[in-house]
Amino acid sequence: MAYIVWTKAYSASDEGSILYAVNLGSLQADIAAVINGGITDINISASAAIQASKVTGAAGTSYTDAFTNADLVAGVLTVTHNMGTKYFNVNIFDGSDKMIIPNEVTIIDLNTASVDLNGYGTIAGTWNLRFSL
Repeated sequence: MAYIVWTKAYSASDEGSILYAVNLGSLQADIAAVINGGITDINISASAAIQASKVTGAAGTSYTDAFTNADLVAGVLTVTHNMGTKYFNVNIFDGSDKMIIPNEVTIIDLNTASVDLNGYGTIAGTWNLRFSL
């Protein structure tokens, strides 16, 4: 989970879920300033930047591919996505661009997953998948 660091006395816990030592009145004023355009990229210090080391995976990492029934082995599609992670979003679209829910998605390793489509029988046309963080 990404870390959030507020200037002044605000900071987030390592889990990013608990604010401590916070003056709620000041926090509300600062949030209002952001919402109302009072804080711009000009007056945000460099130390307020998001640290890449605090973010799991690369922002925007995704894998997209098209497949047909010929790519399935016993109704299962094995996908080498090379995203270097076990946990990601899975979207599958049939030949009519309708999102479908696979029977099961199994993580094989950090770069490979299998998608079980047995519940759909012989698939018609070209289907598409997208794995994304």
